[in-house]
This record gives sequence, C-alpha cells and structure tokens, in this order.
Amino acid sequence: MIMDEGVDGLDAYEEIIQMQPGQKAIIAGGFSETDRVKRAEKLGVGKYIRKPYTMQQLGKAIREVMNV
Repeated sequence: MIMDEGVDGLDAYEEIIQMQPGQKAIIAGGFSETDRVKRAEKLGVGKYIRKPYTMQQLGKAIREVMNV
C-alpha cells in the first residue's frame, strides 16, 4: 500500500479506475488493514493481502480476483 513520494495503493488505484473503470487489483501491505485499505476495497480493488505472503496466497488472491 505504501509507495515512495507520498503515493500509496489507494491513490494509485483511484487513478487506475479513472482510466479503466471496474479494473480489479491486488494490493499488498505490511500493516494491518487500514481505513485506506478499506476505502480501496469499497472502490472495488479486488483483494488485499498482507505481507509477508506466500506464492500460494498470491495465487489464491489472483484466482479470486479473476473469478477462476
């Protein structure tokens, strides 16, 4: 969720959905689920996974987001 120069996953996702409404994404963070994560989820982000995550957890998140 946290990136350089004051941009985080929510900021990035908000910009993405302006260009591509309905776009799903997986966001990952090292902290507990914050209000900003909850806001991203309400916007339709798809899935939040907490670091450290395994390849199995990432794969499961991808399958869930893609509805596979």
